[in-house]
Amino acid sequence: MTYEQQSEFEKSLNIRAMTTKQIWSYATGMLAICMIFAPGRYKLAIPMIVIGGAATSTAFVWHSHNKSYKTLLPNQVQQMEERLGNLETIVGRDDLEVNLKLKQLEEKI
Repeated sequence: MTYEQQSEFEKSLNIRAMTTKQIWSYATGMLAICMIFAPGRYKLAIPMIVIGGAATSTAFVWHSHNKSYKTLLPNQVQQMEERLGNLETIVGRDDLEVNLKLKQLEEKI
């Protein structure tokens, strides 16, 4: 299976795996720095915070894929297109009115 033929789920799985790798590589570096430079009384607290943060970030990354598969229903797409059309009409009308008022003011001057 080539990379282009992968399904959306496999692509999101690869992205999540790469993100998890990045999170834990940064966490490992932070742990090393904490063990070297942290004051004596914080040698245990700071690494626990780093591990907790990395674990929480990993959990969010792996649970976020459920939200990405939610799609809009066709009637919601139609409603959004209608709203966008209404907004374009309103903005276009306001621009026209502003231009007319500017021309009237220029004529008075």
